[in-house]
Amino acid sequence: MVAHAELFAVVIAAMKANLLDPIPCVEFVTDASYVCKIIRLIELGLVMPILHKLTNSELIFKLATMWHKDKFKVIKVKSHRKFEPATDRGDLWTIAGNHCADLAAEAANTLVPREIQMLVNELVKHVENEKMTLRDHCHYLVDLNVKRGQLIDALKDRPVSTLIRPRQEAHRDFRLFDSHAMGQEALDEMLKFHPPDYVTRPGVQCEDEVFHMCLQGADIAKTFKISVTVSNCHKMSLPTMMHRTKVIGVFPGSKF
Repeated sequence: MVAHAELFAVVIAAMKANLLDPIPCVEFVTDASYVCKIIRLIELGLVMPILHKLTNSELIFKLATMWHKDKFKVIKVKSHRKFEPATDRGDLWTIAGNHCADLAAEAANTLVPREIQMLVNELVKHVENEKMTLRDHCHYLVDLNVKRGQLIDALKDRPVSTLIRPRQEAHRDFRLFDSHAMGQEALDEMLKFHPPDYVTRPGVQCEDEVFHMCLQGADIAKTFKISVTVSNCHKMSLPTMMHRTKVIGVFPGSKF
């Protein structure tokens, strides 16, 4: 909040200087190292590529568009100096100016409602706590990854490891139909499958909208309808058909 106020003061001063014609040579005196560093980045042309990473980016952008490095100069002074150690009239002037700026800042701070001040303080504490929590979490992830890497390296030295053993392919069964058939091939296999004592189930005509009333969603309703249609082609109970549609993967969206 203090850095924002210091930078805002320089922006206002630069804005007033840009209103003059011609633009005069101006010395900006500040005790904020943050402001001096931002102005240095602006003068070197390095601020725009990293603007999205900086706090107070809106003020920095505005200052960068108004700053004339051939006419503007920033002077860093030590804060809270007493008048007695002044070396000359110019040094005394900067000490007095910095003292007046501190008085103005204190006076402006008293105008901020107490509730707003409390809210700002709570926000600052919250940001700091979140920063500490994130840092601890990142340290945990790093330690966990290091430990995981050590365990993997240790298991690789063993002759047999479950981490590097390839998964065996499931047994392929061709007795009733190809158990590895998927998609359209599996559907074709089921449509031409006719067991002994074939009995046709009575067909039920029903619009899609009726099945869409299923509380589990439209996908499972459509799957149910297709299962009923396919099961009419051969003697197979509907629950068995539902189980087969899941096992062989005919209907990937099925919830059965």
